Amino acid sequence: MMAKGIRGRFAPSPTGFLHLGHAWVALLSWLQVRGSGGSWVLRVEDLDPDRSRDVYAEALREDLTWLGLDPDEGFGVGGLHAPYRQSERVDRYEAAFRALRERGEVYPCFCTRSRVREAERGAALAPHGPLTGCPGRCAERPERERRRLVAEGERPHWRYRVRRIRDEWEDGCRGHQRWERGEGNWDPILRRRDGTFGYMLAVVVDDGEMQITDVLRGDDLLTATPIQRDLFETLGLPVPRYAHVPLLVDSAGRRLSKRHGALALRELRRSGVKPEAVIGRLAAWAGCVERPEPCRPGELIGLLNLAKVGRRWPGRIVVQER
Repeated sequence: MMAKGIRGRFAPSPTGFLHLGHAWVALLSWLQVRGSGGSWVLRVEDLDPDRSRDVYAEALREDLTWLGLDPDEGFGVGGLHAPYRQSERVDRYEAAFRALRERGEVYPCFCTRSRVREAERGAALAPHGPLTGCPGRCAERPERERRRLVAEGERPHWRYRVRRIRDEWEDGCRGHQRWERGEGNWDPILRRRDGTFGYMLAVVVDDGEMQITDVLRGDDLLTATPIQRDLFETLGLPVPRYAHVPLLVDSAGRRLSKRHGALALRELRRSGVKPEAVIGRLAAWAGCVERPEPCRPGELIGLLNLAKVGRRWPGRIVVQER
């Protein structure tokens, strides 16, 4: 059963310090929830042990506090759906994966690492892992051949067998969306050959268990939506509403990342920039105010119109480094 009232979330990966792009998504999600009197959840998506760092997890909480974006529950706050770090929720993913495997909803993919990498080249879902299906025909392999490969020492990825052929939904920012599967393979990896779980499974399980009703995120994840909607239904979980907001990019059109050090919130703080100035700039981009004048998040509650954001920024928002 879905929770009463709107529930949104901000779920960054602790692989670097938060930057202006994170602040943009966090503010819009916070305003969406606060404008409806709902609850805002802070979740840490630290499934990647090689890149995730505790220092970044602690820093992101400090940066949100500096901005004035206070979560109602989540990492560092607690709540009914604890724990709020994905690295501490592996048992949930294990249970969901086991249920999918028992029902034949996943299959082993034996494609080589080089072949998978070639298929993933240029895919658009970084940093959560590109949305690419099996480059071979592993879903059609006979069981006898699968057993032979395992006996020879091959360790497969496990992919979710996407069921739907087409989908339609209303995006809170981008309007009506229509998707058709076409000829390609869209089956995502839910469990890697090293035993770790993929982003697709973790985010669906977490959003379902935490009763998230509204997911606001960057539009680089728009293509993941029909796959996640399909997986929600397969797992018997309520499907949330989605809003995909324009990305902040540099002058070369690259999404903001930790390589843009001057736009990291930590660096802005060190250089004397006030949080009200950051919020004011973001609010102006969102159309909440006419001019980028300093303000606090609480002053903007009730002023966000996500459909207006989508119409105002049909593409990306270019940010100049200082």
